[in-house]
Amino acid sequence: MLTIYLADLTHTTIVTSNDGFPLNVGLVSAYFKVFYPEADVRLFKYPDKLLQAIKEKTPDVIGVSNYPWNTNLGLSILRYVKKVSPQTITVMGGPNISYIPKDQEDFLTQNSDCLDFYVLYEGEQGFKQLIDLVVEKKSDILAIKQASPKGCLYLKNGELARFEMIERNSNLDSYPSPYLSGTLDGFFDNKLSPMIETHRGCPYTCAYCHEGHLSYSKINQFSMERIMKELDYIASHVSKNVSNLHITDPNFGLFSRDTEIAKAIVRLSEETGYPKIVFATTAKNNHERLIQILRIFGSKILMPLWMSVQSMSEVVLRYIRRQNISLDSMYQVQEAVREEHGTTKSELIMCLPGETYETHLQALVELMKLNIDQIICYQLMFLNGTQMKQDELDNPGQHGYVKKYRVLPNDFSDLPEAGRSLEIEEIIVANNTWKIEDYGRARIMHLMVMIYYNAMSFKGYFRLIIEEKMDLYDFITKLLKNFSEHKKISYLLDEFSYGTQKELFDSKEDLINFYTDDNNFKLLIEGKIGSNLIHKYQGLAFLKHIDDLLDIIDKTILEITVGKQDISEKVKDVMQFYRLSYKGYLDPMRQETQDGASFNYDIPRWLIGNENLDNCHFKESRRVIFSTPAEKFKLLEDYYERYGRGESAFSKILTKLWVRDLFRVPRYLD
Repeated sequence: MLTIYLADLTHTTIVTSNDGFPLNVGLVSAYFKVFYPEADVRLFKYPDKLLQAIKEKTPDVIGVSNYPWNTNLGLSILRYVKKVSPQTITVMGGPNISYIPKDQEDFLTQNSDCLDFYVLYEGEQGFKQLIDLVVEKKSDILAIKQASPKGCLYLKNGELARFEMIERNSNLDSYPSPYLSGTLDGFFDNKLSPMIETHRGCPYTCAYCHEGHLSYSKINQFSMERIMKELDYIASHVSKNVSNLHITDPNFGLFSRDTEIAKAIVRLSEETGYPKIVFATTAKNNHERLIQILRIFGSKILMPLWMSVQSMSEVVLRYIRRQNISLDSMYQVQEAVREEHGTTKSELIMCLPGETYETHLQALVELMKLNIDQIICYQLMFLNGTQMKQDELDNPGQHGYVKKYRVLPNDFSDLPEAGRSLEIEEIIVANNTWKIEDYGRARIMHLMVMIYYNAMSFKGYFRLIIEEKMDLYDFITKLLKNFSEHKKISYLLDEFSYGTQKELFDSKEDLINFYTDDNNFKLLIEGKIGSNLIHKYQGLAFLKHIDDLLDIIDKTILEITVGKQDISEKVKDVMQFYRLSYKGYLDPMRQETQDGASFNYDIPRWLIGNENLDNCHFKESRRVIFSTPAEKFKLLEDYYERYGRGESAFSKILTKLWVRDLFRVPRYLD
C-alpha cells in the first residue's frame, strides 16, 4: 500500500503566515483516492506535523505546493526526506515557476538533490498519472522518467525532458470534493480559514499576475449542486472562532449564478451564524452584478467589494495589458455600497512601467474622492510565471527596472531536521519614470494611508473634506507633512524608513549571506526584522500612539479649515467623535468604562449613510455616551485567542478586521 504525504505548507514562526485551508492538495488527494482507495494519503498544513509524520513513517511519495510564500520551506522538507529516505519520490506543484524552459531547467538543476518531478498547471490529473507510473515502475525513479510522465517537468540525463501537456479538464465535478469526502476534516482546527472554489480560469491578461497566463484563460465551473453542498458542509463543521469564508475564484461575480451563491451564503449565515465575513476577489467589469450581490448580502454578510485599478495612467495600463473598470462604473458601485452600508477596496502598485510618484499620488487621491474604503498599495513584485517577468527577460533593460530582494514578511522558519528556510521576493524599486528616491517617499505615504485612511479609521475627516469641496490633494499633502514631522511619530518613521532600506538586498546571494549569519537569523526569528513593515508599524501606531495620531489629523484639518467659521461646528464634532471612539478602545477593562459629550451633529448616522452632514444636524445638542458592548469585547478577544496578544499578533489581526470594528459604540442618552 502506497504512503503519500501532500502538503500546502505555511511558515508559523511569528504567526500562521498563510491561514487558508489546504484546498489545493485536498483536491489532488480526493481525486487520487478514487483510483487508489487503499493508499495511505495524508495532508499537512503545518511543517512541524509533517516532520513528525516523516519521523514516524517515511512516505513512498511526498508532494508540496509551490507559492511565493512557501517555496523554500517545501524544498527544505524535501531535502530532509531525501536525506532519511533517498528512495522517496519527491514532487512539487503550483504556479510559482517560470514557463520558460531554460528557467525551468535551472530550477530543477538547482534542486536536483531533493526534487524529482514538478507537476505543471492543474495538479489533479498530472499527479494521478505520475502515481500510475510510480505503481507500474515500482517506484523506480529512472524508469518513471523513461516512461515520460505527462504534465510533469523533470530532468532526464541532466537536461529538461520534453514536456507533454495535459489538457485542462472542463468537467470540474469529475474531481471529488475534498470537503464532502471528509478529506479536509482535520483542518477545522479553530485557526485556519475555510476556502471554496466555484470556478477556474481568468479571461484577463494582466502582465503582473500568475492568472494572466494564456493557459488559464478558459473558464471552467463547478456545478451549483456541489457548491451548495460544500457550503452546507463547511458551515456544519467550522470552528467557533472562525467567522470568515474565502472564495478563491479570480473573479467572483463574473457569472449570473454568483447571485445564487450569495443567497445561499446569506441563508447559511441566518441558520448557523456562519459566515459573517466573505473574502473574495470580485470581478472588475461586472459592476451591476456586484451591486446585486452587495444588496443580497446587505448587513448580514460583510464582503468588501474589490475595485482594483493598479494604476490610473493609460500609459501604464497599456504596458501591463490591463483595462480598468470605468470611473463611472466605479462611482455607481460605490453609491450602491454606501446605500447598503457595505465596503469597497482597491489596489495600486507602485513602480509599474510608466508610473511616477506624482501619478501614483494622484491615483490615490482619485480613489479617495470615489469614497473607496480601503486602498492597498503594493510594490511591484516580479513573480515567476508572469508575462511581465518574461517580457523583461525577452527585452532586458526596456523599462530600466532597478531590482532588489527581500525576505517575504513572516515567511521564514528554523525547523528541527529540516533546518532554516526563508522566502525571497524580487521587487522593483525604480524604473525609467520612477526615481529611486521616490521609493522611500512612497513607502511613508503608504504607511500614512494604511493608518489614516484604510479600515475607516478616520473616515469622517476625509468625507468632510470632500463634502465641503475642499482640496483633498492639499489635505493629503499637509497630513503627510504633519505625520512626518510630529516629534513622537517621527521616531517611529525613522525606524520604519531604516527598516525599509535595510530589508533590501542587491541580489539573492547577498540576502542569503546576510541571513546565514546566526545573529541576523536570530533577529529574524524573534520578529525584530523581516516582518511586513507597513502592517508592523500600522499595528504599533494603533497600539501605542493613538493620541498622537489624533493630534496630527486634528492639527491638519484645523489648518485646512482655518477661517471657515461656517464649518467649525462640524469639525469640532468630527474630532470629538474620534477622540471618544478611540479612548481606551483596547483597554482590558474597556467594558467597564464609558465617556460622553454633547454633539450638534449625528455623526454615526452620517458616517454610515448617504446624507450630507448638514442633513444630520440636531435641532438641539444631544448627549452621547461611548462604551464597549459585550459583542465588541468578544470580537477582539476571539482574535486574541486565535493569533495571540503580542505586537505581531495585533498587526495580523488588523489584516482580518478593520480598526472601525474596534471603536467604542455611541449611545444617545435619550
